[in-house]
Amino acid sequence: MTVLYKARTAADLDNAPPIPHLIQDVCRSQGSILLFGRTGIGKTRLLWQMACHWAAGKEAFGLRPAHELRITFVQADMYRTDFESMIKQYSSDGLPPPPALCWFSRDDDASFIIGASGGFGKALAEHNKSWDTDLTIYDAVPDITLGDPNDQQVAYNCLRALASAADSKAYLGVLVQRKGSTQQTIEEDTENIDNMLGSQGWGRQASTVWQMTAVPSLVWVKHRLCKKPRPIILSVDDAGTFSLRSAGATGFIHAAAASGFRSARELADRVSAMPEYRALQHPYKDRMLREVIASLIQQGKLKPVPSSVANE
Repeated sequence: MTVLYKARTAADLDNAPPIPHLIQDVCRSQGSILLFGRTGIGKTRLLWQMACHWAAGKEAFGLRPAHELRITFVQADMYRTDFESMIKQYSSDGLPPPPALCWFSRDDDASFIIGASGGFGKALAEHNKSWDTDLTIYDAVPDITLGDPNDQQVAYNCLRALASAADSKAYLGVLVQRKGSTQQTIEEDTENIDNMLGSQGWGRQASTVWQMTAVPSLVWVKHRLCKKPRPIILSVDDAGTFSLRSAGATGFIHAAAASGFRSARELADRVSAMPEYRALQHPYKDRMLREVIASLIQQGKLKPVPSSVANE
């Protein structure tokens, strides 16, 4: 029997509106986020801050949720005693968990831990359905060594299970980078992450991939919703509370602009040549400089003026 297949044309295109953003420019309501970072760098604390803000419908580090998100936070690395101690610390510092945020630690329910007997995906999917979860945060997928094909396969399988457990909703998965015997540079790690993801990403084609570095910073490695996302530069205090940190170049920009400039490119070149700017110990300052200048111009705090006019 001959089977005829109908060729698709422009008339067959799905013209339905795109799935709305759950977190602006980061993740849609059925998207996914992957976070890479070495052990002990602060991923759990950072994610808890994000979860508390997003569950309250508040912006976190410039990342705004569409509404108050119902979040399930699975802490697969910490036991309840330690996890609750961290939660109580943040609560005493003015960041209590909102009612829309629930959590599990590794000793609460073994079936919620990847690899445990009892059906990880099914158990978490049932909870997410009853909780009406918007975003599942899973911290963390078993340790991986970047570039190791065996670890890559393990991580891939775990993320497939997490995608299933998210019950067709968004999820944020954490992948812990094992330090190994050799310390790779950030650039080498980034290249390995990109190679491991491939052109389509893992599992459900991650909307966003972050790499948390030792600055500490959150660097966009791959991003499907924003062509040129800028890094999120973070600082952290002794209590483990993260906050946004500027590139530290605003003062130099205004000083260089005082003599006039014709374009953001010209001003950026002038600032980057200043000895004071070169002395700044900031690994992503050059990636942010042009964006900071453009933002200052858009806000009306800087205005391109020829040098001859500025000096009159």
